[in-house]
Amino acid sequence: MPPKINEFYLNVNIQGSFIYRVALGDLIPSTQRTIFTPPASSEPNCMTGEVGFMDVMRCREVVPHGKIREPEYRMETVLSLLGIGIEPKYQGKGYARELLERADYIAQGWHLDTIVACSLIKPRIRKLCRKNGYRLYYSAKKGVKVL
Repeated sequence: MPPKINEFYLNVNIQGSFIYRVALGDLIPSTQRTIFTPPASSEPNCMTGEVGFMDVMRCREVVPHGKIREPEYRMETVLSLLGIGIEPKYQGKGYARELLERADYIAQGWHLDTIVACSLIKPRIRKLCRKNGYRLYYSAKKGVKVL
């Protein structure tokens, strides 16, 4: 049985936008996460999913368009994918891909046609983003997907 999906806004405002969290599995306090453990100063009642989570928000971002070698950059309102975390015992089971697909659905629901994945630090997540239609840029630290 697939884990339940919980969606809610966090009480965290960045540049006038609130972070929207998609939590997979039963809700647990964020302090119980083993991946991307939040700092002690973060929201004390913040919840996450026992399987994993994804944080997104609407924001303005400069994104590349056109040719890969000579892109044109434009300022757009996008869905910014701030982070995905899957707990170690659930990794490799398709949950990160499921969250990326959920990001597509959220962007469409919010009438946005571009998603920017920020902080693509790990090669595994870069590879997953590429497989799911993201074009890497900014020395492969970011990815953009036009729906």
